[in-house]
Amino acid sequence: MRGLPLLFVAALIAAPPAAAQPRPAKLAEHGLADAVAAGRLDASEAAGYRLIVRRAALELKKLPPLRAQELSGVIADVAAERAAYTKPRALTLFSMLAENASYWGTHAAPADGTDVIAPDGVLYRYFPGHGLVFHPLGNFALLNNTVSAGNIDQAQVLAQALQARAIQVGRADTWEYHFPFAGGTAPWTSGMAQAVAAQALSRLGDRLGDDALLAAATAAYRAIPGHLLQQLPEGPWVKLYSFDSAVVLNAQLQTVLSLGDYARVSRDAGAADLATRLQAAAAALLPSFDTGAWSLYALHGSESPLNYHEFVVGLLKRLAVRFGDTPWRAFADRFTLDELQPPLVHPGKPLAPLYPDPQDGFKDDAVIPFYVSKLSRVTLQVAGQAVTGSYGRGWSTIIWSPGLRNPGLYHPQLTVVDLNGHRVELPLPAVELRIDATPPELTASVEQGRLVWHAVDPGTPSLSMSVRLARGAKHRVLDLGDVGLNGARRLKVPPGRWRAELVAANSAGHARVVPLGVLP
Repeated sequence: MRGLPLLFVAALIAAPPAAAQPRPAKLAEHGLADAVAAGRLDASEAAGYRLIVRRAALELKKLPPLRAQELSGVIADVAAERAAYTKPRALTLFSMLAENASYWGTHAAPADGTDVIAPDGVLYRYFPGHGLVFHPLGNFALLNNTVSAGNIDQAQVLAQALQARAIQVGRADTWEYHFPFAGGTAPWTSGMAQAVAAQALSRLGDRLGDDALLAAATAAYRAIPGHLLQQLPEGPWVKLYSFDSAVVLNAQLQTVLSLGDYARVSRDAGAADLATRLQAAAAALLPSFDTGAWSLYALHGSESPLNYHEFVVGLLKRLAVRFGDTPWRAFADRFTLDELQPPLVHPGKPLAPLYPDPQDGFKDDAVIPFYVSKLSRVTLQVAGQAVTGSYGRGWSTIIWSPGLRNPGLYHPQLTVVDLNGHRVELPLPAVELRIDATPPELTASVEQGRLVWHAVDPGTPSLSMSVRLARGAKHRVLDLGDVGLNGARRLKVPPGRWRAELVAANSAGHARVVPLGVLP
């Protein structure tokens, strides 16, 4: 601080440190207070939720690190929406927090995607880093299954809990996801979840003769044409995520079936028309989801994981039963056959020899190409080493770093295992390792004060070059540094006549000397 005015220095010393950001639990409490002040929550409701936050904060201190990390993630997600606590949103968020505080006190982390049913019948799904999250699609799928099983009392309890968590947007009811996902920030909604909600609520309402449930189904449906559709040249396509325009096959097929059920029960002509147009768009684009060996999860995207591929097969079979075989049965059969076929694997072209000794970053590693017809686990084995990764259809490469192995021929082999466990082993072209043991081939001349050189050395990326000058007992060295194998450089030769020679060493240290004659 030398040279600063004394008053300024004193002010810097006396200035208090910046206030630390409150912890997420405190932020959630602030959000509850703001919601009461704004009239969005009653004081008694907020008091109950505040107790949940404080109990979760106390539980957090008792948990081992990995469980604490999960509960901490839930508290952070709840606090992130503190500016928008309303009655249904706060119920969803703080009920979710209470379930997590209870669960993590007695459970280790389950497998990703595990479902947990709370005492009120609500389903929570595990997402690493976010704990057990309220999952609208999972809940309405559970409601559908419960109705199908004839457990009507249980279905009524779940339907009541879900209706209490509905967010009204105009005349529509939506159910929100309250954690960030795939680049989207919370809260977000899903067109597929809304369609299943309309289906499940209408089926239960029809079973009970309950007009209120049928009205709730209609409110769930209204969210889809409102903001959960995108228009493609082939027709409308449902948005799986409100924040994303990915054209996802399973979401469209499920929505066609769910809206068809809702429209039939509710006699909603608009929903029936939309389901027909969604069906036509799906039929038009269905061939574009076929790679010839597997299904695509999203249009122009990556291949489906096994569970989604099988989910699509099941949806196509249901569509075939409902609407006739073409094209649904044909693609169901094709995708089923994909599961029975091993992957096709092709080797790439043979590689040029490598020069891993010396380790100079040039021709040290083998970039081994191969083709695989569908998403698979690929292992390259060579010289006792194994490199494994997951690779989708098409041409890919695996890098093998031999290090300072003995020169000679090495024989790589690929082992490819697809999502259904079909295994293919394929020998690849041999890889030759060499040692750069000779100096570069080099020609050089000096023309009008410019040194021009041309070198050939397959094992080196550059040359370390210098020009040695001699005149009687006097000697000079012009260091040219690292240069390319071919080039030109103006020489700064001291006054007088000098006998010159060019010295060029490759990265292995082997040098070639070329006489340049007498330089003026």
